[in-house]
This record gives sequence, C-alpha cells and structure tokens, in this order.
Amino acid sequence: MKTLNRAITSILLFIAINSFSIVYFSTKRWIALPLAAVFFLIVNITPTFKKQTSFRIKILSDGAELLRLFLVTTLLSFMYMSFIWIKALVAGSHVFMISLVIVILAGSVLFWNGIIRVYCTSVQLGIKWRITGIVCGWMPIVNIYVLVKIIKIVLEEAEFETNKLELNMARKDKNICKTRYPLLLVHGVFFRDSRFFNYWGRIPSELKKNGAVIFYGQQQSAASVKACGEELAERIKSIVDDTGCEKVNIIAHSKGGLD
Repeated sequence: MKTLNRAITSILLFIAINSFSIVYFSTKRWIALPLAAVFFLIVNITPTFKKQTSFRIKILSDGAELLRLFLVTTLLSFMYMSFIWIKALVAGSHVFMISLVIVILAGSVLFWNGIIRVYCTSVQLGIKWRITGIVCGWMPIVNIYVLVKIIKIVLEEAEFETNKLELNMARKDKNICKTRYPLLLVHGVFFRDSRFFNYWGRIPSELKKNGAVIFYGQQQSAASVKACGEELAERIKSIVDDTGCEKVNIIAHSKGGLD
C-alpha cells in the first residue's frame, strides 16, 4: 500500500509539474493549472499524511519523501520533455521554454524543501554526508548517487527513531534501567559533561526515560589523576549525602577510570 501511494503521488505530481504543456497540447482547459498549483503546494507542505511519533521525525521523513519525489519527477519530466520538444518547437519556442522553466523551478522547490528539512533534523547524516552533499551537488551523476545515499540514510534513521520511540512508550512504566544505586557518569580527559554538548550523547536521556537516576562526575579532567580522584571522592560523598544512597554505580570512560 505504501508503494502504491508513493507511485500515485509521484505520477500526480509529475502531471502537476508538467500541466502547462499537457493542457496546451490536449484540452486547453486552463482551469486545470490552478488545481495543479494547489496540489503542488500541498505536497510541498506535507508530502505524507502519516502520523509520526515526534515532530522531528515527521519533518525528517517528509524531507526524505520530498527528495525521493524530486528524483522521480525529474526523471519523468526529462523523459517527457525529450518526447515533446519537437512538437513544442513546432507550436512555438515559447511553449517549450515556459514548460522547461516551470519544470526547473518546481524541481528546485522540491529539492531545497526536502534537503533543508533533512539537513536541519537528521542526526545520522553527520558532518561527513552533509559536506559530501554540498560538494558533490555540482557533479553530474555523482550528485544523484550521493542524493540516493542521503535519502537511504535518512529513511533508515526515521524508521529506527520511530521504532525506538514506540518501544520506549510501550515500556515507559517498567523502569527497566532503574538500579538500586544511582549512576555516576565520569568523563574522560579534556572534556566536561555538558558545558557545550553532552559528552555522553543521547545515552543519559535514554537511560532516564527508562527509569535510571543519573549524576555526572563534573571533575576537572585535565588535572592530575590524584586531583581528579579527590574531586570524584567529594562528588560521590555529596551524592550520597543528598540522596541517602549508600553508594553509586560508576560508569567511567578513558581517564575517568582514573588510569
């Protein structure tokens, strides 16, 4: 059903993008052009009506869908324009040029709408594929391969994130990560826990969602091992005094394990 819906949307969008030349060479019913424009606008606002588990995933998956539609409609439009160009030139060069300009503008809107959504919301693309997309965007053939790769990465990310959120919602009351003693995360050398970004990535938030109680070492990691050890000892005493727990479970990385 998903494949069928995508195929129907792609065909209708292709017709909408090429509606000027289609109407010109067939019915001459120009009332179809505003309808095509409205359909094109709706697709750009929400290419899918599937309810997602979060707003970010909705933007992400819709961005990937717009890029997929861009690829399909561009290919179909290229084949269509190659087929009608002789007829269009006979009818008048303005017909072909107007059709070509519309196709280029529509494709640009689809592409930039999709790529901006994807670049702003994807985590898995990272810096590597973002830069690769920018650099290779000007290289024929290569840009198609890179775009297909980006779409694949984003679709897999959207599916993974959706499954993860659904799993967390299904087990949110089970507290499967709750431990008898709180967790103390001790970071490595030359880092702070969350001064500019969280050293531990998304791990703490996922643990908390599933019942874990988390504290951070907050030690000056560039200091000597002895100094860091003393800071951590004070931190542990502070946590024990504040929470009433007898001890803590320590998860340490690199120098956080104090050599």
